[in-house]
Amino acid sequence: EWQTDNIATIELRLQPCDAKIPFTLPSLDRLERRLASLLAADEGNNSNNSNTENASSLKPYLSNLCVSDEYRGKRIGRALVQCV
Repeated sequence: EWQTDNIATIELRLQPCDAKIPFTLPSLDRLERRLASLLAADEGNNSNNSNTENASSLKPYLSNLCVSDEYRGKRIGRALVQCV
């Protein structure tokens, strides 16, 4: 019987490239960005309007990378980061 073991995991998210540190929950990110764009619109500054974001403005964001204890020190994490 064929079996696989997970030795490492990586979590990537698509995020706007706006220098904000994302929340753990993507729904909180969306809420925070909407509130920020509403506040900016109230102040007459529409440069950070999340409604104008499209798929081309999103960039991959590495949220988490974990390597199993017995496989650490074998450059697995480094290889995963280089793949991203």
